[in-house]
Amino acid sequence: MSANLNARITRTMIALTLVAALVVYLGLMAYFLFIYEWLYPDPDDFAGWRTADTVMVLVLLTFGLLTASAIGWRLARRIVEPLRSVAGAAQRIATGDFSARATLPVGSFREAADLMVDFNAMAERLERAEAELAYSNSAIAHELRTPLTILRGRLQGLSDGVFPPRRNCTTG
Repeated sequence: MSANLNARITRTMIALTLVAALVVYLGLMAYFLFIYEWLYPDPDDFAGWRTADTVMVLVLLTFGLLTASAIGWRLARRIVEPLRSVAGAAQRIATGDFSARATLPVGSFREAADLMVDFNAMAERLERAEAELAYSNSAIAHELRTPLTILRGRLQGLSDGVFPPRRNCTTG
């Protein structure tokens, strides 16, 4: 199974921070070692921090944030997909479809897998209980039909004059 969700989120956030810092650092190094000399070839022309320097830092920070956001979005999607599966199955069960089961997306976390196993076990028990209830109702209805049919036949026989009416009538 996959790693623990808390540990995975922690490791991902640490990696995300390191990636963003690395992108900014490498971008600044590339800017000052290569691009800066291309933009300002005359070393005597150095006049301090320029607008182009600010623009480059903002571009690098934007790229770092977009990279971090994409990774965060992917992690969030991996967390939400199993929950959507459980929610969909729960809605189908709520409408009476006790055969509904949640499916585990590929690459899900261990907690999501545990949730799926428990949810599907609960759904299986609900489906079995529903089947047992239907069987019990059928058996009860069958058991009641026999004496009611006998009673109905005797009443019909009395009504048709097949049986004479008697007081304290015993069956037998």
